[in-house]
Amino acid sequence: MATIKSSINSKKLFKTGGGSIPSKNADGEILMSTSLFNEINGATDIENQLQDPLYVAHNKHLIKEIETLRLEVEELHAFVKDFMGTSSTKGATGSFDATSGKTTKSITVDKGVITQIK
Repeated sequence: MATIKSSINSKKLFKTGGGSIPSKNADGEILMSTSLFNEINGATDIENQLQDPLYVAHNKHLIKEIETLRLEVEELHAFVKDFMGTSSTKGATGSFDATSGKTTKSITVDKGVITQIK
């Protein structure tokens, strides 16, 4: 059975507190000026950047990675929602099939707890 930690094993990619040129601190976080931090943190839409051919040419690999991560998070969200429901106190109820190689098992869940595997 899998368990989940109460916190994630990641650090912030960037945070405010640096000088005019972004630099990495001892924890590996990028420190940047408040104005640059606010500019990045305030970004709401990538449309303008995607309309700039030079931006796309320089960042196409990052754009592809971000979309791949977004799709993976979307799949994880759907899985967790189907398995646990939308409330951490009232897990989902039902059954689903899980396949590994040539073996398929039917798993029954009641309020987020596995009650039967056939």
